[in-house]
Amino acid sequence: MYSDSSNDLDSDSSSELDSVLGNEFYSDSSNGSPKPKRLKTLAFNVELSKGNNLLHQFVLDNSDPNDSGSENYINAVLRSMSDTSVNALNHEGYSALHLAVMKNNLLMVKKLMSCLANIDVNTPSSHESANTALHLAAELGHLSIIQELLSKGVDVNLINALYQTALCLATRSSNLDVVKFLMNEGADLNATDFGERTALHYAAKSSNLAVVEFLVGIGANKNAINEDGKTPLHMAAHSGSLEIVKYLVGIADDINVRDSNGLTPLHTAALSGTLENVEFLVGVADINVTIGKGSITPLHFAASSGRSEIVEFLVSNGANLHARNDYDQTALHAAVSTVEGSNLAIATVEVLLGKGADLHATDKGGSTPLHFAMRGGSLEIVAFLIDQGAHLNAVDNKGKTPLHDAVITRSIRFSKLLLERGANVNAKDKQCGFTPLHALLCRFLHRVVDNRNIDGYYSRWHCKEIKRDIMKIKLLLEGNADVNIEDERGETPLCCAMRTKSYGLIKLFSESATELKNVKDNYGITPLCYAIGLGFSDIVELFLAKGADVDARNEVNTTALCYAIKLGNTNIVKLILESGADLNARYDNCDTILHWACDGHNHLDIIEMLLRKGCGVNVINVFSQTPLHIAISSNNSDLTRLLLERGASVNAADNKGWTPLHVAASKGNVQVIRALLERGASVNAKNKDEETPLDVAKNYKNQSCIDILQTMG
Repeated sequence: MYSDSSNDLDSDSSSELDSVLGNEFYSDSSNGSPKPKRLKTLAFNVELSKGNNLLHQFVLDNSDPNDSGSENYINAVLRSMSDTSVNALNHEGYSALHLAVMKNNLLMVKKLMSCLANIDVNTPSSHESANTALHLAAELGHLSIIQELLSKGVDVNLINALYQTALCLATRSSNLDVVKFLMNEGADLNATDFGERTALHYAAKSSNLAVVEFLVGIGANKNAINEDGKTPLHMAAHSGSLEIVKYLVGIADDINVRDSNGLTPLHTAALSGTLENVEFLVGVADINVTIGKGSITPLHFAASSGRSEIVEFLVSNGANLHARNDYDQTALHAAVSTVEGSNLAIATVEVLLGKGADLHATDKGGSTPLHFAMRGGSLEIVAFLIDQGAHLNAVDNKGKTPLHDAVITRSIRFSKLLLERGANVNAKDKQCGFTPLHALLCRFLHRVVDNRNIDGYYSRWHCKEIKRDIMKIKLLLEGNADVNIEDERGETPLCCAMRTKSYGLIKLFSESATELKNVKDNYGITPLCYAIGLGFSDIVELFLAKGADVDARNEVNTTALCYAIKLGNTNIVKLILESGADLNARYDNCDTILHWACDGHNHLDIIEMLLRKGCGVNVINVFSQTPLHIAISSNNSDLTRLLLERGASVNAADNKGWTPLHVAASKGNVQVIRALLERGASVNAKNKDEETPLDVAKNYKNQSCIDILQTMG
């Protein structure tokens, strides 16, 4: 039906119309009807309230179909109006003719068609259906107007935007007189709308058996199917009256006729029909009928729609309580999956459990009703199932518990409920060895790392989701989630947290850890090294206090101390040294930590700290190079002086016989050469190729070095 929000004009609009009309009419003393005193062409296209023009407003102001005394007045006004926009639609999508039809004002309809030459009786409304005057009249049951429209040549089978004819709309409104008249005027009995529904489909959904009987009696196809394969019997089972269901069953060729999805009328009634329709159909159809080759029964449908009274009836009358669909899901699985109408679902669950449904039944994926309830999204249903004894830590075939589902798909309230009831916060799944905390952190990392916009910011939606994830993470940690538990890759939640680079989150994890396992993530990096790289000194200190291994090696055979030295963080280096880092540890090429520190790292304060801690200044690596060799190779004059001051040997030769002076000559570093010579470096020392530092300088064409060495030699 159509909303009639234009039925009464507000006082402002009436006064607007009066001001436009002015004193153009006076009353005929004989009958009180207004007669034209002087008529002008009115400003017809003036827009009043609600998008009405003067013609719309005139129709509304003269909407009483019984006021025949106004006929002369109507004639006079309509003939004086400009007809340039007689088919204009107001803001509600209706023309003046539409309004007259909706008011059931036959006189106005006649006058509009007779007085306005340019009126289009087939103008559609602006609504989705795009109904014309005929469609409106048919749906509203205004027979006299339908007769008038058809007498003026309107096509009885005219369709709207939904391909509906007037007959379709009349049957939907259950108006038998209108239906009969339209049929007498040549309406197409089996015309279909955009969904391939016939008039009988529409009638079957109504409550008027007489219309259904009439249509069938004149030859309507009782087996007609719409685009979903549904017959009129399906439509009646869905929402029709019991009398119509009985009638159609009585003439049906097959009461178990199936639609395109394999649903019979009983399935349809169980899903969305009435109890009385189900009761009747059960008496004539198989109560456990399944969909096609599948195994979904009417009980599954009734349970999924929360129809507890229908569920009660079906089970009490022989429906198989333990029937499973193609995925091994029971009616209880179906009942708990709904979010809509939680109270209805709970009532349905109560009925099923009361009849003996298995609370712990698993489907092909190993999911219990509690898993399904979690995915369905009703906190009330989840709580109810737990109260009934559902296993909190039941695992599906992937090893996921309801808590795994809750942290990813539901609000924090679900996780909180499960934890309060005793869910295992550290349960691992079978796919990746993920605990709920692992799973949540993986999703969080994706949101944090992959969803920044080009400017490095997040959308408002992502900001909200990130905050929600942080709240869940905090909840899991407060619930004693283990931050050191390893997944199948050997990665812990703490490792994942470190990759977020969020100080607040990392601190939260650090404080939650009772101890620190020295595990590496899948990049070979320990949490301690992550903290060093981020420069979080207090977290480094906390990790060290909780047992972080300062000498643990990563994939490139370096330690936390190497990493801290490379970054030049003096405070962190000091913390690591105070924690007992091994200063004699050997790295690639048998380098010591001092070799490492001298290799391209100009952090004199750190190197001095290492020397004070006892690092050997003349220790050699696999190439017999001392830290002085390395410092000179790095062309670091300041570092060279520091090592010399601390007693570095100026004549130590590596395995190729190169002394520090040979190296300095190759680098062309005059300052270093002077410093070495001042410390007593041998200018005539020869390497294994019998080359002196001067020879090396000549080889590298370092003229300034040549001059100094020749002078000193």
